[in-house]
Amino acid sequence: MKRSTINLVGVLLLVFGVGSAELIYWLGRSAETRSGGDQSGEVTDRQDSTLPAEALKGANRGLEMDFGKPFALLIGWEQWWDEQPSYERVAITVAAIAVLLAGGCFLLANWGKSG
Repeated sequence: MKRSTINLVGVLLLVFGVGSAELIYWLGRSAETRSGGDQSGEVTDRQDSTLPAEALKGANRGLEMDFGKPFALLIGWEQWWDEQPSYERVAITVAAIAVLLAGGCFLLANWGKSG
């Protein structure tokens, strides 16, 4: 295939993937607004939590000391991911896949290109 064709495929993947992710996000958000907000039943207010913020901070510090900063960041990211609504997780996943596929197309189009 020609480079321009592969680049065009990459651009189309990027535009349609990110556009689809945005559509998923806004449709999910509007459906959540119509249904009356968060229906997950999770406690979102820090005042209702069973552990005070100081105890959570100590636990995070202990994880960091035992396993290192990358592991503590990974655990924090996992907790953040679990707190996101399902429509937001799907939108992020679709956008990430679109970016990776488009990036692959761009790299493939420029593979072996002498500068």
